[in-house]
Amino acid sequence: MGVLHEEHLQLDEAFADYSQALEVDSQVLAAYRRLARIAFREQKWQDVGRFTDQLLKLNPFAYPAAHLYNAAANFNLGNFAAAEKSDSEVSVPRQGT
Repeated sequence: MGVLHEEHLQLDEAFADYSQALEVDSQVLAAYRRLARIAFREQKWQDVGRFTDQLLKLNPFAYPAAHLYNAAANFNLGNFAAAEKSDSEVSVPRQGT
């Protein structure tokens, strides 16, 4: 339901859906990513940082964009060292490795 609500720009409903999914299973990586995306869109930097921190803690490789969202959140919160650290952790797969 969250995806459907998000596609129709019903962001409050989507946020509630993804939050409910995490209440059932706190390991749902996609829910953290989508919550971070909604918070990013609304420039709720504290929430972006919280959701991406949890996502990256669970799996730092699943969603490389989470590092960028996390860096943006930390930058906008004035946490420049954390922003630089998160930005530097974005890894791009290389050919042949």
